[in-house]
Amino acid sequence: MSGALRLLVRVREEESTITVQLLEWSEGKSLLRAQPAKTGDVKQALARMSKKAGKTVCLMQESEDGASNVVEQGTNLEEFTAPARHLLVGETRVPITVNPPAVLAASLPKRVVCGCAVRASVRLEFCEAEKVAFRWWRLPEGEERGVQVGEERVYVPREEDVG
Repeated sequence: MSGALRLLVRVREEESTITVQLLEWSEGKSLLRAQPAKTGDVKQALARMSKKAGKTVCLMQESEDGASNVVEQGTNLEEFTAPARHLLVGETRVPITVNPPAVLAASLPKRVVCGCAVRASVRLEFCEAEKVAFRWWRLPEGEERGVQVGEERVYVPREEDVG
């Protein structure tokens, strides 16, 4: 594990489930993902993750003097996501992020016509569409780097975008 690690916790209260995912943040790849579990089964999710990682995975609490101690309870969601908590994976300290905003899906129309507005369709979780930043890019022919051409949810393609 070479990049910075993050533990993402997704809590779906309407379903009473929790999904725990360990990511290598710099690579954006998932290293371990526990199946959704009932919110009371946090310790089980961590135990499965520990088994998959082949390393000890434990929930830690920082005390006021800066020392880290293993959390013995940690069986309910409130204890798991309390402030000053982090996960210890082997010797690596991993911050816990609960319900991070996520784009679950994004799509564009199959046919785009110059002069006609194009609107990206997005499916979001734990955020609102008004808070999503959009960036439209054009990759000029023969170039390796794109050129940013817009920052709104809607973009109107121009003649120079064709190709």
